[in-house]
Amino acid sequence: MKLLVNGGLNLSSLDGWWAEAYSPRVGWALGNESDQPTNDDDDAEQLYDLLESAIVPEFYERDADDVPRRWIARMRASLGELTPRFSSNRMLREYVDGPYRRAGAAFAHRNAAGAGVARALRRWHDDLSAAWPRVRLGGLARERDGDAWQFTVRVHLGDVHVDAIAVEMYADAVGVHPALAVPMTRGGELPGLPDSFEFRARVGTERPGTDFTPRVVAHHPDAFVPGEAPFIRWWSDQGQ
Repeated sequence: MKLLVNGGLNLSSLDGWWAEAYSPRVGWALGNESDQPTNDDDDAEQLYDLLESAIVPEFYERDADDVPRRWIARMRASLGELTPRFSSNRMLREYVDGPYRRAGAAFAHRNAAGAGVARALRRWHDDLSAAWPRVRLGGLARERDGDAWQFTVRVHLGDVHVDAIAVEMYADAVGVHPALAVPMTRGGELPGLPDSFEFRARVGTERPGTDFTPRVVAHHPDAFVPGEAPFIRWWSDQGQ
């Protein structure tokens, strides 16, 4: 990114910041814009092709005044479009407007009235730490319902209060499908099974039902999860 403010042009693989910044107006890219991996031989062939057919000819293409007009136009586009977006000013502004202000507001809220919220959070965290090993997920049911999946799972909480957790159906990102974490709705307590509940979720998706796995995570309206409470329990068919 330091290259930008000096008028340089970028040729790089489509990962990191360049995946966000790239367009044909401002530079060149290696690889593809999908999640499919490429190998070294393909990257090398693409690099040499770009150098031979695009980059070197554009740099040496001069007008009557020996000025590479197309190259300079690309430099101007890069400077004008990318420098404001990829700079320490932007980074600082996003940190201040995002996590720093949220953290400051959270500190003031927790510290008010004799730090009542902070004390409650400490008790919540300690209780979860002690009781979390006994949290488990039971039978999982998947049923296709029109254009959606209906999921049902049993959750056994032991000594964890049901309001201290959330249950989700989670799926990793696959191809064009983004990662999903769908909240599940709590049903009643299971007959004959104290501290055990049935949770349900309906997910409208074309993805296979096996893409989704239930999980239990910590929940508190005043906590930053999972940063402050990395408690998580996944359903596993090994235990069924």
